[in-house]
Amino acid sequence: MLTSILAPVHLIYASHTVSTGEETSESRAFFAPLPPEFQSLEAKLDALVRDSFGTVRLPNEILFTPVPDLQVGNTDFGKVQLLHCLFTDNIW
Repeated sequence: MLTSILAPVHLIYASHTVSTGEETSESRAFFAPLPPEFQSLEAKLDALVRDSFGTVRLPNEILFTPVPDLQVGNTDFGKVQLLHCLFTDNIW
C-alpha cells in the first residue's frame, strides 16, 4: 500500500520476487484486482487505509495515465505514468 504526499490518494499492490541465482532476481508487481487469494485482504486493507488516512483509491485507468514529455533522470521508468509521479519508485 502506498499513499501519496501530493494528493489524498492511495494504491494497493502486491509484489513477488523470485531469486534466479546468487545475485539476480525477478520481480513483478500486481495491481488491482490482486490475485483471488488476496482479494479479501485487499478489501480489508483498503477500508483500513480509507478510515485511517482519509484517502481514496485511484483506479488503474487513472494510475496508468501517461504523462508525456516528463524527464525523470536515470530512473529507467521508460514511459512515465501518473503513478510514477504520485508515488515512490521502489516498486517498479
